[in-house]
Amino acid sequence: MTLSSYESQVRMAIDKFGTAAVRNSWYDPKQVSEHVLSGYTKPLRVKDWDRALVEFTAAMLLDEESNTKPAISK
Repeated sequence: MTLSSYESQVRMAIDKFGTAAVRNSWYDPKQVSEHVLSGYTKPLRVKDWDRALVEFTAAMLLDEESNTKPAISK
């Protein structure tokens, strides 16, 4: 799978489930205003955010020397 394929999958998942995830994270989803949703989704409107997320994730997973990489349970 190519990087752009991963990017498009990430964007599709966030577009499809992002708003629902924010609403479902609140005790009363009816209390989530458009202003709140906008605050959570604003970073996702930055150009190439999905590419940056994929590249960062790949770098963290592939960097065996990283002290900040979370341990993977076996």
